[in-house]
Amino acid sequence: MSGETAQVMAPRVAIGLVLVSMLSLLAYFALSAYAPDFRNESDGQAHALSNPPSVLQVCADGKLLLLALAHVIVIHHLLADFAARAG
Repeated sequence: MSGETAQVMAPRVAIGLVLVSMLSLLAYFALSAYAPDFRNESDGQAHALSNPPSVLQVCADGKLLLLALAHVIVIHHLLADFAARAG
């Protein structure tokens, strides 16, 4: 052993992942804050006195689906780039 350790990820990629995650979290909180303004009270969906929606209903509404899809796409591209540089 020569004492060197192999890098798992380049520092730029790690910083990029952290920045994208922080931006996504900030966007999520901003959209969550304005969500009541965009809702129509007469649409029959969940409100303060109704039963809470299940995880499947939340995903079916697409509130978190777009955020999850963006993370998957970014991670896929970063891993593909890492694999291309490594191999």
